Amino acid sequence: MSNKILHQRNVQSAKSYASGRKSYGKHDNMFLKEVRLSQDLHLSHDIIPKEELNKQGKIKTKKDKNAYIFDASFTDNFDNLTRAAQIINLKDAAVILAETGITNESVVFDSGSGSGGLALFLAKHCKQVYSFEIKDEHLEACEKNKKFLNIDNVNFYKADITNTKEIKDIVKDVRCDVFTIDVLKSTETINTVREFLKLGGYAVFYVTQINQAKEVVNVLDESDDFSVFTCKEILHREWDLHNRKCKPKGLTHNHTGFLVFARKVN
Repeated sequence: MSNKILHQRNVQSAKSYASGRKSYGKHDNMFLKEVRLSQDLHLSHDIIPKEELNKQGKIKTKKDKNAYIFDASFTDNFDNLTRAAQIINLKDAAVILAETGITNESVVFDSGSGSGGLALFLAKHCKQVYSFEIKDEHLEACEKNKKFLNIDNVNFYKADITNTKEIKDIVKDVRCDVFTIDVLKSTETINTVREFLKLGGYAVFYVTQINQAKEVVNVLDESDDFSVFTCKEILHREWDLHNRKCKPKGLTHNHTGFLVFARKVN
């Protein structure tokens, strides 16, 4: 048995629900962990019997309304990870994947594990991830999320990424194709990145402030070993095209961070 998604189309208020009036385009997904599938699910104005929850596709509520249920995808599970620190937005993680060309043969080093979001996302696409974090509570969340997503090609270590010797004691002679950095003082990691990134490999710095991005670029530009090829801020917005609507949906998903991409050239 796996986690599931309960999907309801044209979600209504209690009053419109009772009268049968539809509100087109107002869809709703509810994430259901395995343990919740063994009992009736009580909604705000209806109940779904446990027998229905263990089916697939269209199901019926006790008020004879339609709902839909199906197995949760990786993305569904990712959206429900335990948070010990903010998890990278998938729009940013996807750009990292695309810009660096990660394949199933790639080895990735990741620093500033946080809740493990980026490391676990990249692990779905690469050979192995080594992720480093200094806070015990963050590492605890990382291990919990690793088990939750059932991913075994990522290892989380308590280590200071600015301490090259400490990292070497862990990875030995392993070198990486991609090195992602999401720590407060990114510029202090440059020596470690230089030591363990393969020639031609990608260094990706994730920072929240433009002055931090500028500082990273300045330090990399002063080095003969790295060449910065782009700095990106990823923006996107959703559109509502249901019924007669044709307009942006809510607010634009604005700033989350800046991504500085560089390659090791020497």
